[in-house]
Amino acid sequence: MIKEIHIIDCNNDLIMTLRELFEEERAFRFRNINPEKLDISLKSIPSLIIINEESANTDVIELCKKIRKNEDNSITPIIVITCLLY
Repeated sequence: MIKEIHIIDCNNDLIMTLRELFEEERAFRFRNINPEKLDISLKSIPSLIIINEESANTDVIELCKKIRKNEDNSITPIIVITCLLY
């Protein structure tokens, strides 16, 4: 079963790094999500949501609250990371 992982990030740096790290693993599908289109993303009920705090360009706490208020995603794991990718 393929696990869908949504990356909330305004650029593609993090998703490119994760795809590179997991290129041999076919069990994960990564999707880059713009914070403004979070509602559309939540309809697919991802297995995991990763928020890149550095480039989300929005309040991370509010993003997490929005995810938790969504009935289908109230228990979806959320990871918030702060990273500078060069």
